[in-house]
Amino acid sequence: MAYSDIQKTEFNRVTENLIEITWTYVNLLEEFPRLDEQDSMSWKQMFVAWANEFEELYGHTNWIESEKTYPEAVEEFAKEKILQWAGIRKYICVGKHIEGITLNPYEWLLEKGQDVKLFESEAEAKIYLKTNGYTDEDMEFLKFEEVWH
Repeated sequence: MAYSDIQKTEFNRVTENLIEITWTYVNLLEEFPRLDEQDSMSWKQMFVAWANEFEELYGHTNWIESEKTYPEAVEEFAKEKILQWAGIRKYICVGKHIEGITLNPYEWLLEKGQDVKLFESEAEAKIYLKTNGYTDEDMEFLKFEEVWH
């Protein structure tokens, strides 16, 4: 095969997105080793599709005026896409500082079996808390954190 027959890749915004998505995947592997159970060809195809999708959604973003930087936006986008595609879902857990002292670490709302209680959304967590005696003022001191499981 002659050199002129080889397709050359051009560095542009979509290839930059592709690189960022790949880095996000590599960083997530440590925390979620089951990501490696999918075949690499499927991942590659999804990375390309997501790089294009990110460009369609954010291609005209003025990153100087944006609330998020480009690396933050693409990492958040990629993390959500990667974990959802692997069947890992996002939940909300509720915590508060031990004894209400902000220097203390968080303690988390638990299920009866001592597992952290997970909610589908922050709204669902707040409804649960209200039905269990929490007021809006009480909830101002709680942390609603996203977790992937």
